Amino acid sequence: MKVLDAGERIICFKTSKYEDSLDLVLYATETTINVVRIIEDGKQFEILHRYHVGSRVTCLDWSSETKSILVGQVYETRLVFCAGFQDKSIIFYRGQKQEELTLDVNKRLMGYISDIAIDPCEGIWTVSCGEDKMLRFWASGQEPWEYPLESNAVSVKWNPRLASHLLVGQESGSVQILDVANQQTMFTVYCPSPSLRSIDWNLSNPNIFGAVVDTNYCLWNMSRKPIHIPEHEGSCHLEGAFDIQWSPTDQNVFATVTKAPLKQMETIAVKVYPNIITRVPRTYLVPENGRIVGFGWHHSFIIVAINNKLLILE
Repeated sequence: MKVLDAGERIICFKTSKYEDSLDLVLYATETTINVVRIIEDGKQFEILHRYHVGSRVTCLDWSSETKSILVGQVYETRLVFCAGFQDKSIIFYRGQKQEELTLDVNKRLMGYISDIAIDPCEGIWTVSCGEDKMLRFWASGQEPWEYPLESNAVSVKWNPRLASHLLVGQESGSVQILDVANQQTMFTVYCPSPSLRSIDWNLSNPNIFGAVVDTNYCLWNMSRKPIHIPEHEGSCHLEGAFDIQWSPTDQNVFATVTKAPLKQMETIAVKVYPNIITRVPRTYLVPENGRIVGFGWHHSFIIVAINNKLLILE
């Protein structure tokens, strides 16, 4: 297990899911946003940049424009990402430059920003969601527009294989696919119970998406009827599931995590399901007391943010 000590408590965390930047990680503390490159197959961490912030970070997302490519002995690097803050502002970062998308305070979210996502196809729109039953779409130099929802949204995801399509997960247990270009809902499915925690879209096969609800996971396949019923579902964390993420390199592999308080060597924190049919996962104990802030993939490895550390689980 490889460990990076951040020196301060980590409050937000995001790995990149794009092929040209799979080795990059964002993490936020109370005062900074930090960009880290994982090198030599997870043997070392390299801090690339540190941005100082004036408000607490609530969510982060990478742009598909981000690059971290090794050319000979030198990395070609381009950093592009977005951050949502407790003061309800959203700031777009492009290298050293920063642009606030929410200059008109009257159009900011009314409550907590729970998630943001940057359009990976056109790269124009950044969508935010939170506690006011509304999606907001932001773009540089353009007026934001809104899309009403039936309940608070907790998670939003784009898919680079489906231009202008957005996956939206709501607290009520509904999961929608929106046609953003035409500003309309294509269809909606419902989880077997409410209290949806997170959704994710399979990047390799956009017909497949998943959610975690209470203690369970649910997986849908739009290429198989009836599409409104989960094709696969099962129990994943008796303590309560917090997040689900598909592997960026294998369309059959997904992982789930709990955010329950962890006691050393007592709680299975992460489960990796090697295929969507077999319900027998690989399990990982995290040798740290505390709560997991977030997790993600680094190629075929799992990275966990907990307390003031980043852990690579092999």
